[in-house]
Amino acid sequence: MPHIIIETSKNILASESLKIGQEIQQIMKKIVEGNFDPDQCKIRVITYENYIVGLEENDENFIHISIKILAGRAVEVRQKLASQSFEFVNNFYKNLKLSQKRCDISVDIIEMNRETYQKITLKK
Repeated sequence: MPHIIIETSKNILASESLKIGQEIQQIMKKIVEGNFDPDQCKIRVITYENYIVGLEENDENFIHISIKILAGRAVEVRQKLASQSFEFVNNFYKNLKLSQKRCDISVDIIEMNRETYQKITLKK
């Protein structure tokens, strides 16, 4: 059920696209592992060409992760999920050749309303 959305500046994926694509997949797997049923997760990466970080247009970097989950989990569970996700991304960025540049990293856990969320899985 969770929706994990990773948004990044174009520089993140452009630097070593194949290797980074594999690393992003590993980050996504780590976020899911132990927290959710992998078969129920929807994970996507969105890369932006036009953006501003601080005062620099299209030159600095950012990575933002939004994790949308159904409401009702304890604050401690949400904090642990946010901390784990933040740590994975922070370590990922430190290993990039871009790490000498500014990068704003953020994580947000968003609770979805159980009363209004609807889902169906259609199979052939």
